[in-house]
Formats: sequence, structure tokens, C-alpha cells
Amino acid sequence: MNPNSCTGTVISGLCSGGADNKCCVTDIADTKTKVATEVYNFFKNKGWTKNAICGLLGNMERESGLNPNINEYSGGGGYGLVQWTPGSVLKNWANARGYDYRTTNTQCLRLQYEFDLQSTNSAEKQYYKTSSCNLTFSQFSKSTKTPEELAECFMRNYERPGVLALADRKTYARKWFNYFK
Repeated sequence: MNPNSCTGTVISGLCSGGADNKCCVTDIADTKTKVATEVYNFFKNKGWTKNAICGLLGNMERESGLNPNINEYSGGGGYGLVQWTPGSVLKNWANARGYDYRTTNTQCLRLQYEFDLQSTNSAEKQYYKTSSCNLTFSQFSKSTKTPEELAECFMRNYERPGVLALADRKTYARKWFNYFK
């Protein structure tokens, strides 16, 4: 796509097609919905509950604004939908497999890879059961707890952020839960 012909916002890394991997969006909300739908469908096809996916989406929206091609706002070295830190965790993994690390699909594949590591002692594991949320990654993915509870669980067991912003994560999780019928 030619960004010079765009009357909206040009965003890199969110669109398929074209060598420049750019597209024109007139509303950032449309882009968030596109990314959220791709994440939702990916994990729904893996057997995750709607509640768990929406808990994940609540965290993704807080961490990255649902932009897979974004560096951490504060410059802390995180990258992508869940702000892998350092960003090379995702980038090196994707590059080694011939994937474009900037895409939603690749980042879902990386999360699935981490999910599949849960019963190993791999240093690449990211999700750890805590006393605040006593669910394994597998239990999380199948849980029917509220999306708000699961947003908190994913935050505590996976994200472990410096700034919790828990109310935001819960609000976003509920928003996506209400969006997906």
C-alpha cells in the first residue's frame, strides 16, 4: 500500500500483504478489533475458553494497545503484544523459524510455544503459578472464572509488570468478553 495515498493513519506491522507491511486505518479502534479477533480465533481454535482469552486480551491491550509492532512505551526493552522483555526473546525465536515477529499470528505462535513448555524446566517458560493465582497455564486456558479474575491471573503469573494497572486490565478484559458473542 502506498502510505502517501492514505487519509487515515499508517500503521506498520499490523497488515498482511504488500512488501512494506503497512496499511491505512481510519480508526485505531478498528485495528484493535482486528488484532483482538485474530488473537481470539487463534486461541479459541486451541481450546481456550472465552474467559481466558479475554483475560489475555485485557493484558495485551494494557501492555501494547493491541499493537503487535510496538516497543515498550517507557523504553524498558519490551516488544509486542505482551511486551516480551527483552524484545529479542520474541524476535530471535521468530527469526530462527522464518516468521515475521511483527505479526499477531507469530506472537500467538510464540505464546502457544510458551504454553507448550509448561510441563518442562525450560528457561523459556514465562508463565508461573503464584500464590496470588494458583492456576497452571493449562488450568488458566480452560478456566471459566470471570474475565476480570483471569486478567489478574495472567498479569500475576505471566506479565509480572512493574506497574500493575489492574483496573485497566480488568476493564479491557470485560470489554472484549462483551464484544465476542
